[in-house]
Amino acid sequence: MEIKGSVEMNVTQMQAAKTKAVKGLTGGIEQLFKKNKVDYIKAHATIKGKNDIELSPIDGSAKSTINSTNIIIATGSVPATLPGLDGA
Repeated sequence: MEIKGSVEMNVTQMQAAKTKAVKGLTGGIEQLFKKNKVDYIKAHATIKGKNDIELSPIDGSAKSTINSTNIIIATGSVPATLPGLDGA
């Protein structure tokens, strides 16, 4: 396969596509949680005991501690970066 002409990367368009994909995927997960009556809390958490978790919500609201016998921890991810783009 031969490429003629210059090849350029449109970072703005790439970021928009990534944002749309992430929003669709996370929105789908949130809907599945609601459908199955799963509480979904976006927070930094510290496990304090066998069934106790201290939550620091990412929206800045007050810390709280919850008690539950069933807990799912989703650690999130760190996006890949491209050299020279300063995380854009």
